Amino acid sequence: VSTQSTVSSGINAEYGECCGTTGPSYWSWGGQVPASCCSNFTTSMATETCNEADAFTDGCMDSSEKLVKDALLALVILLLIIIIFLVACMVFACCSKKGKK
Repeated sequence: VSTQSTVSSGINAEYGECCGTTGPSYWSWGGQVPASCCSNFTTSMATETCNEADAFTDGCMDSSEKLVKDALLALVILLLIIIIFLVACMVFACCSKKGKK
């Protein structure tokens, strides 16, 4: 079993139902794909293969791109919330200082 198969097992466990970078055709093993590409995959099957006909049809690249985009969106939203909070704190600090004069 190649390193690609091991990587595919990890990707499927993390990102869901996908097979290969672009789909099952990514693997050129004569109609066989890593067992991680099939719905009945368990970690004990990590060194086995299954039929390409039984494999998930979506590639893992799309799943991983979506995960990265979602994470970046969450990060941008969090940063905007922090900036709004800091600006609000500065405004309240300036208003409270003017009130004491």
